[in-house]
Amino acid sequence: MSASTIADALVTMLSAASSFGTSAVAKDYSVMDSCSASCCIVTWRGMTSRQSTFGPNWERNWTHTIHGFVKDTGDQQALMGRTISFIDNVRAVVEGDPTLQGTVDNVTDITGRRDVSAAVRSKAGLVFLPIMIDVTSVEYSD
Repeated sequence: MSASTIADALVTMLSAASSFGTSAVAKDYSVMDSCSASCCIVTWRGMTSRQSTFGPNWERNWTHTIHGFVKDTGDQQALMGRTISFIDNVRAVVEGDPTLQGTVDNVTDITGRRDVSAAVRSKAGLVFLPIMIDVTSVEYSD
């Protein structure tokens, strides 16, 4: 599989999640300006490909990052609630189909982090709290 195919599968899966929808998930940052609460940007982060010790088979480990942006409306309690909901929603979507629509053999890790001190401002002047969720998957050659 390719990095682009896996990213497309993540976009499709996250878009289908009722809390995000198609207008809040993309592979670019354009969704931030129209975001009402939370949005996701899917990017490729890294890949390791290694030949098996036993035979000609290959194993690829892919890492894609879901850049989450949770809109800051000035209510800190609501912001933290939306942040936790965002993380839970992404985790549930990925764990619901650990083959990422058949693009990989299995998701091996889901790792999330946030930086409270690093607010992000969109072109439209909206303020967001960034969250990074790495999805690491493995693919074995036939």
